[in-house]
Amino acid sequence: MQFIAANTSIPVLAVNCSFVHKDRAYIVMQRIRGTSLAEAWKTLCC
Repeated sequence: MQFIAANTSIPVLAVNCSFVHKDRAYIVMQRIRGTSLAEAWKTLCC
């Protein structure tokens, strides 16, 4: 994300931290208002 922010004009959210827990990777990012992907997906499908 830092590379994208530094080298492109694409807006990216701030990454607060990242970690691995029980073999799963997590990224904690800045939260923004808007429609979640889960909600938006319903309108994109048939």
